[in-house]
Amino acid sequence: MVLDLNLTEEDALEKVGEINRKNSFVIAGNSRDPTFFYMSLDALVARFIPRDFADLHEQHVRKPRDVAIENAGQHGGASVSVFEAYSPTALFVVVADNGKGFDAAEAVKKFYDGRRYYHVGGDGFKIMHESKARVGFNEKGNKTLILYEI
Repeated sequence: MVLDLNLTEEDALEKVGEINRKNSFVIAGNSRDPTFFYMSLDALVARFIPRDFADLHEQHVRKPRDVAIENAGQHGGASVSVFEAYSPTALFVVVADNGKGFDAAEAVKKFYDGRRYYHVGGDGFKIMHESKARVGFNEKGNKTLILYEI
């Protein structure tokens, strides 16, 4: 869909509506082993997100979420947390790390201008851009926000 620098956590949470223990979860750990996150999150999604939403999650949210986790592990601090929530109207994910962040506005501008914006492989923004979710970043650049509206 789009890399959306105007997407805020508050706006996304408003789209999701009420957050409670039945429709959300958080996982946190050391960012050096993203496999831990992928396996743990897959198990949580299978357990907590209803099948209809799990299919939408797989199609539209999983790839940008996994890219965000990988980026947090490569460029962020030592710890990463992932928050996921769903409602009948939206799926929302926040991937946060304790690193110094990056200039998201500059990186997104370079991406859309076709200039080099990356330090390692460069597929992250492309994968996020190609998803059907809105993907944004906090001002500091150490949180990735993913919102898929149903």
